[in-house]
Amino acid sequence: MVSTGTGVAPFLQLLSRMTPSPPPSSGPRLDLVHLQPGPDRVDWAVSAGFIPSLQEKHGERLIVHRPAPGQISAQTMREALGATKGEKIMVLVCLPPL
Repeated sequence: MVSTGTGVAPFLQLLSRMTPSPPPSSGPRLDLVHLQPGPDRVDWAVSAGFIPSLQEKHGERLIVHRPAPGQISAQTMREALGATKGEKIMVLVCLPPL
């Protein structure tokens, strides 16, 4: 899941509605790539407790990447997509229009 700003809202809702897998995690790995807000913006996804509560719910299965504002680097995307050969990946993107 890749998002910026308020684009994270649909992903927060999706993650909150998903049932956590019982340990050891047998479900798919979940990666959320969500840009940090600019210095003049509030990080409401964290300050309101949304991301931390989802990390607690999904445990090690949910990996949150928080790159600095700007373009998302190829390295960040490689880490998030880090699939092995033959593994199926679903990529969800919610960004503001350019």
